[in-house]
Order: sequence, then structure tokens, then C-alpha cells
Amino acid sequence: MCVDDDKEIMAIYATIFPRNGFTLSHTAYDGEVASQIIERADDTDVLILDERMPKMSGIDLAKRVRMIRPNIKIVLVSGRDIPLSESNLLDEVLTKPASTRELVAAICKVAKNDSR
Repeated sequence: MCVDDDKEIMAIYATIFPRNGFTLSHTAYDGEVASQIIERADDTDVLILDERMPKMSGIDLAKRVRMIRPNIKIVLVSGRDIPLSESNLLDEVLTKPASTRELVAAICKVAKNDSR
């Protein structure tokens, strides 16, 4: 699942994920909608989040996801350094602008790590 308020970024995700063997099960443009989807659907293994979004930040969404579905792997894409207290919620943090290669590598890395 991908959550980002930037429609161009979401279009890129929709293109690169299938090309790299990933199924994009759900998308959302804000954290509140994403949270509702995650509460209802149990087919999400990896969650790609933008940090800054309207209605609910990526960090706040990660906190909520950890409460309702703690096994989902979370990759946060951010334009700033994430404090250690917040980064503990995350399986991987990428700095914007993240390349396709970096994003695919992060997804592969967290998908292989079953420690949560």
C-alpha cells in the first residue's frame, strides 16, 4: 500500500511497483483514509508513506498502524531527518528524493525481514 498526497508520486508508484514484481493492493492520498483501509483490509504487507500529508502525518499513521496491524512493514519517505523516537516505529526511512532503485531495495529489504 502507498500513501502520498502527491498524485504524480502515486502515479510513479503505480508504474514502478508492477514492473518490479510488487502488487499495489491499495492507495490513499491522506493518512486518515489509509488508516480506514488498513483497519478493514488485511492484505497489506508493506506500507510506503510520505511523511508530510494533510489530515494525518506519516508518523501519526505509523503509530496507528503499529497499534492495529503491528506486523505491517513501514517505509517512510521524508524530506527531513526523523528523530530516533519516531524512527523506532519504522522499518526503513528513505530521504527525498528517493530513486526507484532505493525504493525497490527498501521494499525488498523490509519484506525479507520478518522481525516484527
